[in-house]
Amino acid sequence: TLGSNEWTTLLDQLTQHASQAYDCDLYVFERAMETKGGYHSHVNVVPIPRKEGDTAIQLQTTMMAHAKASGFDLRPIQSDLGMQALVEDSDSQYFYAEIRSKGQSHRFVYHHVNQEAPSNVPLQFAREVLAAVLHNPKLAHWKSCILDKDQEAQLAKDFRDS
Repeated sequence: TLGSNEWTTLLDQLTQHASQAYDCDLYVFERAMETKGGYHSHVNVVPIPRKEGDTAIQLQTTMMAHAKASGFDLRPIQSDLGMQALVEDSDSQYFYAEIRSKGQSHRFVYHHVNQEAPSNVPLQFAREVLAAVLHNPKLAHWKSCILDKDQEAQLAKDFRDS
């Protein structure tokens, strides 16, 4: 696994690349929650096209409203603390989001403390936020985003070449 300095450096490089090569901001999210099938953890780094207005603010507003409607409290992180300092123990469940745009970073966290009760963060929460902001409902579920191997290979090549 990456250390926090390595992770920050990688995100900085991806943010710069997304901005320069694609004119995009980044939506970074990590979900580490217990599910019916066991513990599920993943990190996603998604480029978000810049539009008229402030996409980062639109993403933040949509994410906060969706969290409230889903019944959990997503809080802005007001410090430079890393995730290890924000989440006390390694068995903790959490949802973390970061919106990275031209020289700014907005970070948010939901920490699920009660290990006995299921988390109320929907499995597709971040995808649903993206689908709403990008006005593309099919993005809300991963199965509708599957590409064939040739398309995946071309996207990977385009990314490497950019």
